[in-house]
Amino acid sequence: MDALDSLLEVLEMEAEDRRQRRTVRLRQASKLPAGKTWDTFERKRMPAELNQKLDELARGEFVERSVNVLAFGLPGTGKTHALCAVGYRLVEVGRSVLVYPGLPARTGLTRSQT
Repeated sequence: MDALDSLLEVLEMEAEDRRQRRTVRLRQASKLPAGKTWDTFERKRMPAELNQKLDELARGEFVERSVNVLAFGLPGTGKTHALCAVGYRLVEVGRSVLVYPGLPARTGLTRSQT
């Protein structure tokens, strides 16, 4: 191994270390709840059409279009876990994510309308 190979190896290790630290910072700033990841999400419980939409969201193309993502439905149907799983995927590829619970948002809307 010559000096250039050694330098390249050191630079690659530094780049990977920086990527990992950035991912940790993004994950912490995102307020994503621990454990609600892509791997722990039970996709088999969801209809095929919804799984396709989640795959599309996980690619992050909506971010370039500045599209917000909202989920509505009955309690306990997996909305939070699904969107957090998408958020974790986006953080893994270097995207900034912020989780904002829906109940305070609805409460704020209700108060501002009265």
